[in-house]
Amino acid sequence: MTRIHVSLAARDIAASRRFYETLFGQPPVKDLPGYVKFSVADPSVNLSLVQSDRPGAPGPVRHYGIEVDSTEAVVGAHGRIRAAGFATMDETGTTCCFAVQDKVWAVDPDGNRWEIFVVLAAAEEMGDAPPPMPGDSVWHYNGPTGQAQLKQSELIQRIGQNPSGNHQVWKAGMSEWQSWRNVP
Repeated sequence: MTRIHVSLAARDIAASRRFYETLFGQPPVKDLPGYVKFSVADPSVNLSLVQSDRPGAPGPVRHYGIEVDSTEAVVGAHGRIRAAGFATMDETGTTCCFAVQDKVWAVDPDGNRWEIFVVLAAAEEMGDAPPPMPGDSVWHYNGPTGQAQLKQSELIQRIGQNPSGNHQVWKAGMSEWQSWRNVP
């Protein structure tokens, strides 16, 4: 069998374990102090998480992705990831990489971007770069770790560290503070 191996540094290995268990829909095959390994048949990947106080800075990797065979599978992944308390962003009928796609985006606790997508048709153009997920919009945050003004990426990471906490958010255009679970 041939499979791709990816090793990612994780600040909070428990939070990262939960994210990837949700993403792949299965538990890890190894869960040891400072190390978690997923061996997934579909998509065929060996993914390991290694505890690190200083994960690698974002570099030339734009994102990771999982291609599925239907929009229903994209919708199912969206529901599963969102139900686990992780932020998501949907794109429907978007042009990317010379293909029309439906997709959902999610960000792991260390800021690694993942897309789950289906190719609907070929396209004549490259399309847009991946969306600003997380974006640069400024959010006001009030939650278990105090109050702050954060970029969307920082907000998603903070909520991901304690997804069951009482997180209230507000940004320009919203009339009042809302639970982060109610924000599209």
